[in-house]
Amino acid sequence: MACLVRDRAKSHRGARTDDVLRFSYRSVDHKGAAYTVGPMNGDHWLLYLTSPSTRVTVSPADHKLPRAISAAATAENIRQPSPRRRQDQTLEILMTHLSPSARAPFFHPADLDPSHTSPASDAIKPRSGHHLGAILTTHLGIDQLFPRDETTIDAFGFEPCGYSANGIVGSGSSAATAGSSPEDGEEEQGGGYFTIHVTPEEGWSFASFECNVPLPLGTNAAAAAANDEATTTARPDLQTLIRKVIDIFQPGRLSITLFLSTPSEDEAAAAGGELTQDEDTARQAWSAFSKSLLGSGYVRQDRIGYEFEGYDLVFGCFERRGFEGGKLALAPDV
Repeated sequence: MACLVRDRAKSHRGARTDDVLRFSYRSVDHKGAAYTVGPMNGDHWLLYLTSPSTRVTVSPADHKLPRAISAAATAENIRQPSPRRRQDQTLEILMTHLSPSARAPFFHPADLDPSHTSPASDAIKPRSGHHLGAILTTHLGIDQLFPRDETTIDAFGFEPCGYSANGIVGSGSSAATAGSSPEDGEEEQGGGYFTIHVTPEEGWSFASFECNVPLPLGTNAAAAAANDEATTTARPDLQTLIRKVIDIFQPGRLSITLFLSTPSEDEAAAAGGELTQDEDTARQAWSAFSKSLLGSGYVRQDRIGYEFEGYDLVFGCFERRGFEGGKLALAPDV
């Protein structure tokens, strides 16, 4: 799956988009399909979907095992993939027109890092990118998006501005590991990752957030009650996490996309026409993208649903109430 976001002010760059789609098509042996998600004359996604290749790329002779054993094992793995134990869920938030106060920390002002200046000589000390990243992560509360005791974050602050972070929650895997049990908690919740990238320059400010940690779509009462506590032990529900991210970056305009895996034909047939748990979750996702998702400070512009083979997608565009962004300043062609 590949995703591109395209702003309404950049519609004249269609040739570049076509080049990307042609490259994607060739890269997957001319398989898959391209979609436009969202209004063509507004903010929208260009989405390319393709299935994983089932071709064996490593020959049995490349393994230490005897050819017959290796070939049999390879064929068995292809015929019987590991069963999916929980629904795959991926959240993506793309934000533009960040507020001046939200952009300011990403230029690394001195007051965020008193150790940057030597008291004796006022000399500027060199700072590493990881040092800057750690300061921003704590200052902005990114280390509180998920419970600290199960979160590992590797963040980097760029000079003169910018930020990137990769986080692992739990085991880092959204699928249950072999031998896991409900007692260890991993079977119940699963792990996952989140990534953040920020370009804070005025005129084309942008921030992205992606996460595949399984989250409840309804309100998590325990997380909501502990929302203001630094020692939160409960994972947030979907709405709480989204609002936390929006509070950090304060975008004028944003799009939110949620991908949810859906039951296979065999699973649907086994359900005998009854609504499966995954299908029920997909319906909850549609309801979750309500006009009140972000509270009274934002207005929903669009809500769109797609049903793909194996996945459902819910897409929503929001704009800050009273936002007057106008046209974006465009970077020069290169």
